[in-house]
Amino acid sequence: MEKIRSSNIEVFRIFLMFVIVIHHFVLYSVEPFYENSAVVDALKCVSHFGVIAFVLISGYFGIKLNVEKFFRICFQVLFFSIGLYLLAVLLNENVYFSLKEFLQNGLVFTNKHAYWFIVVYLQLFLLSPLLNCAIDNLDKKKLIYIICVFAFFVFYMSFIRHSPYSLDGKDIVNFSMIYLLGGFLRKYDIMSCFSKKFKFCVIALFAILSILCICIVLLPKLLSDWIYFIFYSYNSPGIIVLALLFFVLFFFWKVDNNLLLNKVAASVFAVYLLHENVYFHSMIYNDVFFENIDKNSVGLLFVWIMLKTVLIFLVAFILDYVRVFVYSLIKGLFFKK
Repeated sequence: MEKIRSSNIEVFRIFLMFVIVIHHFVLYSVEPFYENSAVVDALKCVSHFGVIAFVLISGYFGIKLNVEKFFRICFQVLFFSIGLYLLAVLLNENVYFSLKEFLQNGLVFTNKHAYWFIVVYLQLFLLSPLLNCAIDNLDKKKLIYIICVFAFFVFYMSFIRHSPYSLDGKDIVNFSMIYLLGGFLRKYDIMSCFSKKFKFCVIALFAILSILCICIVLLPKLLSDWIYFIFYSYNSPGIIVLALLFFVLFFFWKVDNNLLLNKVAASVFAVYLLHENVYFHSMIYNDVFFENIDKNSVGLLFVWIMLKTVLIFLVAFILDYVRVFVYSLIKGLFFKK
């Protein structure tokens, strides 16, 4: 019988996507509105760990590569990229139908509007059998060695030296390191060690978040920029620490298995595909409200962002249910039971 993932991890996935959407609102809507704001920098910094945490979850539970699952992910990407393009043609007078544009949206890896996360995650998906082999077959010392080698490329060559092949950690090397780290935590039951120090981990998490915000807001710009540098980039050590501590927090949060939460969590990928779609970017992040709101109406701005985030989730879930229905119709054409 297939093991059902605990709902606490599903709640974590929902929370992570919520944080990712909020981060993008801060990045694309709030930051242009409040230029050179230390508070905005602090918000960006403490809400940037979501992607790394998603990869850590994948590493901990492991990616099981098979043709049907790979096809399902590609179909979901194509459904949203092509579907949202056609929807934009109907709703946006500035978007015109073009056969070339239509076909480009069908290219998962080479589409000029490709989601960077999708491209790197599919690379990780295809590489996962080799990474799983390393996790399952190497002893503890050798696995630590492999992780350290990846960490050298990620932290030194990329993060510190700014190697041109990876400036911000949006690459397969960084994702592989995080994946291996997640597998290491599972294989050697490291989480049981965290359970004994759970209160310490929670205190450490909120202490880091609080100190991070205070330092970025109050310290001189030279020092605050240095702290921001350590915790913001996807290949920075700080963001991995934040992702790990949040993972510990939700891992030991007791949530009974809940079918509704599991279904909602299964569609969070659709939220990413919707809110990061290039054709709806302006509609989502640059509406009339953002253009006319008073800068002092911070509370109203916050409420509006929360409402739009919830709306994005609802629309994404509806579209994803349509996608599931369409996929169920064509699945039998390619895969026999």
